[in-house]
Amino acid sequence: MKKQQRQADIVKTLRSSREPVSGTALSEIFQVSRQSIVQDIALLKAAHFNIISTNKGYIIVDPPPREKIFKVSHNHEEIGDELYT
Repeated sequence: MKKQQRQADIVKTLRSSREPVSGTALSEIFQVSRQSIVQDIALLKAAHFNIISTNKGYIIVDPPPREKIFKVSHNHEEIGDELYT
C-alpha cells in the first residue's frame, strides 16, 4: 500500500471510529511500524487535518459547517414588501 493511500485510509478509520484509535492499533491495521503511523499523522496534521493526539489514541475533529448570516435593514414601508413577497 502506498503512503498516500494509507494516509487516506487513516483519515477514514479515524472518522469512522467513535473512540480514539491508538497508534499501535493503526500500525496493526496497516501493517507498518508505529513510527510510520506517527509520521503519517504528522503529515496529515501539516495538511490541515484536525487530528488530536490523546493519551488513548488519535481522534479527528471535523469543523462544523459554516453558516452565513445576512443582515438587512428596512424602513417601515419596506418591511411589508419583504415579508409578503
